[in-house]
Amino acid sequence: MSYAAEFTTPDGDKSHTCEKCLKEFSPNIKLHYMHSAKASQLGRWLCSQCHDYYLSKPTTKRIESSESHTYSLQSAVLVLHNYSSDKYLSHTDPSQSEAHGPEISARLALHQQTAEAQRGGISAPLIYSVFQLIICAQGMSNPVQPVGNLQIATPSFPQAATFPSMLASLQVPTTPGYHQAHTCYKEMRRLLAHQAYAANGVELIVVKAFLMILPPGKKSVTVVSSVRETISNVPVHIGAHDLKTIVYLTLQPIFLKWSHGLPFTFDEVRLRLGKTWEEILPKIVGEDIDAIAAHFFPQNGKGKSKFKPGRPLEVHLELPQKKYQEALDHRLHFDEVDLDATSPSESFVGGQINSPEPPSTPPQKARTLDPVVSPEVNAIRDALRAQFTPLNKGPSALDLRSVASLFYVVPMQSLAEILKSPEAPVIPVGMNPLSVTLIFNPKDKGKWGGFKKALFGHTSPPVLGPDGYACICLKQCFYTAANSTTRHIYDNLRQIRELNGEIKCLKWAIALMRLVYDFIDAELQVRTGMPFEIPQVRFVEAALATTTDQFKGATTYLVEEMIDEKTDGKFVKYISNERAAPRPLADPESVRIADFLAFAQHVQYRKTKKLAFVSDFQGGRTLLTDPQIITAPYVQTLLQVVIFFVQVSSQQRAGFNFCRGKSSCSIFELP
Repeated sequence: MSYAAEFTTPDGDKSHTCEKCLKEFSPNIKLHYMHSAKASQLGRWLCSQCHDYYLSKPTTKRIESSESHTYSLQSAVLVLHNYSSDKYLSHTDPSQSEAHGPEISARLALHQQTAEAQRGGISAPLIYSVFQLIICAQGMSNPVQPVGNLQIATPSFPQAATFPSMLASLQVPTTPGYHQAHTCYKEMRRLLAHQAYAANGVELIVVKAFLMILPPGKKSVTVVSSVRETISNVPVHIGAHDLKTIVYLTLQPIFLKWSHGLPFTFDEVRLRLGKTWEEILPKIVGEDIDAIAAHFFPQNGKGKSKFKPGRPLEVHLELPQKKYQEALDHRLHFDEVDLDATSPSESFVGGQINSPEPPSTPPQKARTLDPVVSPEVNAIRDALRAQFTPLNKGPSALDLRSVASLFYVVPMQSLAEILKSPEAPVIPVGMNPLSVTLIFNPKDKGKWGGFKKALFGHTSPPVLGPDGYACICLKQCFYTAANSTTRHIYDNLRQIRELNGEIKCLKWAIALMRLVYDFIDAELQVRTGMPFEIPQVRFVEAALATTTDQFKGATTYLVEEMIDEKTDGKFVKYISNERAAPRPLADPESVRIADFLAFAQHVQYRKTKKLAFVSDFQGGRTLLTDPQIITAPYVQTLLQVVIFFVQVSSQQRAGFNFCRGKSSCSIFELP
């Protein structure tokens, strides 16, 4: 008694493997054979778990002994005509043959004989005899008689006329070099073209060939780099051996270029259908023709067939995993650009190779791959994906505008010069402005502070900074209306007045910082062996820029050197205007700068006879911006018009006690 089941998963393809779950088993584990309920489909070897699964399915039916003979005969015919015997040789376990009866033993023996014949180890008449014996064993009284040069015409397409192999004249090299492989490819293309145009009524098709691998433990195949090519002028009645030869000669030059000269042999690879992964093998009996013809002769409703070229047929040349790994190892010895392999037909025009012939073997000098020349694949993939970012995502260089301006650079003065002319305007009378182009994005949101908005751009030509720095920060003052959170930029007249106060604070801050470094230089003349390095910091240079628009009128900006975080470090608030002491900071470098600025406040406070010092220190490691000036209460009336005024509170006075404990104040003996 046997069973027949409906199979919905692909056939297995591994040694001693369950043909459903594809698990491999040791030879001492017994597999169970089950027939297919479809007459056109082979049975399978199953593990115990999968065998029980099919027994539990309602579509599985029990078949009697007479029916079992029919299934065995159908399986034998399918194996003989359509399937590679390599798939079943691993299952020729004598114990399993005895357990499943004589028809299974005959089937397994037939697999072995078929495989031998396909490798040239047994003649076709002997295979025909084996086939005849199986038919007789099944009780058929009139076995088919052999005839000379046997051909079997399938009902799906017309029988082809017998013709000799068109590639018989080709000398296929065993291990070709690049030059030899190209020569064979060129000759093969010439033969195909010659047959296409010399013979009348030759039915031609197009084949897409790929070199593929089946990674261990995977069910899906992978193409080897870009080793692929489309082959035209292929006769529809071509045999399996000729088809494999064409594909082999086409893909070999591409593989040689990719592998840097390591070839694969004709016998190392297997030719398979791309859709089903079924191996394409020569017929056991008769002439080797019509290996793929069935795909191009569909039947109509009346059972007649007609040639339809349709789409190109995809075929795969399977490369063993071991050979693929060998090629990968071979590639590591070369320092050429890791590009995809190039098709040999790209230089093939009119039957001639236009480019100079390549050398017989690639260069063999061992080198190390340079990441600059051969970048990582993930880096290339990420960069390519980034190119699909929409143009409207984020600011664009196309949003920049160039605006002509009158540029008044603020002259920097020492404290002595300020004291000499304290009422002088921040922009001297009669100063000739520069003609400078401001380049920035007026639609940018910018950054909003406590009472100023900042935009970023650059100038042409570069003006500010010791070396003429091009990157700038454009600032304007704003106000918030009563009972509202909306911020509004002042009109131009009020803007000039507000920015005038900002520039005065900056001038005084620069002068007071110069006072600190002058004090340090004088002290170092009498003191030696400083135990620490003195930070070199300064306030940004600035200018007043006025632009004119025929519709909007004049617009004024305070333009400063931009503090670039890439070169000057992260923007840090070192000391606020609430107390004369450093803010809590985690970065050691920031702590060192903050301690020095607290020392600078102490020096300014003492050297100005307790009348003024700089506060609200903020910026990078070397550049500072947006200072405020703290003044004593009894000069409030004098200074509140020209300088932003903040009274010295008791907390700020306590801050000097904190500074006194630091090493800078102790070393310089500040009171």
